[in-house]
Amino acid sequence: MHRSCMTIALLGMFTSIPASSAGDGDLWILPAAVACVAQYPDLSGTELGSKLVKAPRAEQQIGAARAAFATRPWEARALCDELMHLDPKLRPADKAYFEKMRERHIDALGALQERIPGFWGPADTARSR
Repeated sequence: MHRSCMTIALLGMFTSIPASSAGDGDLWILPAAVACVAQYPDLSGTELGSKLVKAPRAEQQIGAARAAFATRPWEARALCDELMHLDPKLRPADKAYFEKMRERHIDALGALQERIPGFWGPADTARSR
């Protein structure tokens, strides 16, 4: 029950708010998860991956990411393996865990933001000025 609620909450956040990997806490998780499924299709078999591929708006984002990665692949297997195989006991409120994960994979997240700037909203543009 808890795993299902967490997945639904994460999917809801993704489909309503694009987010950045810099300074936005754990809001980087869903754009990264979508990119992980796009770059590494075998991860669509994970619990989060299977729910993402079934969500209509996520499906559009996965397609956009696949198109972007066709010409410039995203090398983030370590991030994707860790993110897509999260311990189901983790809660979105476990900010310290997600912050450490973000820091471990900051280069991969930065590369993702360069490849698919459309995943991030206007708040990033304002922040970079």
